[in-house]
Amino acid sequence: MTSRPVRPLVTAAVLLAVFLSACGGPSGSLLPGSHVDTVAGVALPPAPLTPRERAVAVWTGTEYIVLGGQSGWKETTVDTGGSAAFDPGAAAWKALPPTTVGNRSGASALVVGSKLVVWGGQQNCAASTCASRTDGAVYSLADRTWEPLTPRGDLPGLSYATGVSSCGRLFFGAGGTGQGPAKTDAVIIGSLSEKPWEALHLGAPVYSLTVGPWGVAATVRSASGLVTHVLDGCTGEEITALPGPRLAADRDFTGLWSAFVGDALWLGVGTTQSTDVYTMSSRNGAWTKASSFNPSDMSVPNGPVLEYPGWVDADANGVYAVTATGAWAYSSARGELHRLSLPADQCGSGSAAAMGRGQLFVWGGQNCRPASGNGQTADGRLFDLAHLG
Repeated sequence: MTSRPVRPLVTAAVLLAVFLSACGGPSGSLLPGSHVDTVAGVALPPAPLTPRERAVAVWTGTEYIVLGGQSGWKETTVDTGGSAAFDPGAAAWKALPPTTVGNRSGASALVVGSKLVVWGGQQNCAASTCASRTDGAVYSLADRTWEPLTPRGDLPGLSYATGVSSCGRLFFGAGGTGQGPAKTDAVIIGSLSEKPWEALHLGAPVYSLTVGPWGVAATVRSASGLVTHVLDGCTGEEITALPGPRLAADRDFTGLWSAFVGDALWLGVGTTQSTDVYTMSSRNGAWTKASSFNPSDMSVPNGPVLEYPGWVDADANGVYAVTATGAWAYSSARGELHRLSLPADQCGSGSAAAMGRGQLFVWGGQNCRPASGNGQTADGRLFDLAHLG
């Protein structure tokens, strides 16, 4: 397999509107107080899993599945095994059969049809460097059985990558190789067929990957600024490269997130001073600034390093994030930011999260009060998102 380079981007000036976007509040209107309220969730019953962080969660259409993770800290880090499914209708957990991938943390998971695909992640993180994986497993939701996934192709392993699917193809990006904490420039493109997988190198670290009506959008930060590469979801070929909002010279970049809200692409750009939210309504449009948050509210989950990975997703009503500063819901229609109340021992950092059926599921993660027990937690919450849109 040959890695595909992307053609160089011809930079152009980007017109940034400072008026209110149709989907958000007035520019910077949230900064003084940022979040408007705190929303309570429903406590999850005890899970058949040990306390852990850096697990991955996914919504299958009927239940939330949690896989992998790690416990301990630095030299005492141990990769945790086991996976379990939570049925929100029955409010009950059940353990799943052992996977074929062994214990690992920071894996990517997504559902394609009737299959749950788990790929990548890392192992042996008590060592000076973690070993990122290029293999995975496929779980049949109908038969509840696992099969190994060993893609053909010369691929870099990725940890803490985002996984999305389109036209039956799999895309993984915005992760690291495990040989250091930095993001890499690779988007891995594969499928469950016998075809070789390939690595698409975008020439700059990929900070965010999302899928929507335009295709698969991978946003990078290069020396010249932010660029969103839009890929055809069926072929993986690049459709266009969109210059991003300009970063002020006096602001220190901390990371970014992206998500499609309806037909529009939303981009959250983090600095030490604020998180600024921009939106673009069409692939040929311009970025419009919608809101700004305090950096302590809805901190950016996809920063330059992978030390504190986070999670972000969206639906037609807004953007949701679980980061080192907690859990958050941003209403795109109202321009409101809501804090979602987690248990006292659940920081948000390293928590597994997923969205389904108008709900947000958050489980595990770092323990904010390690003196009271483990350095990780097994607590969780389920939030109703319907009234936040």
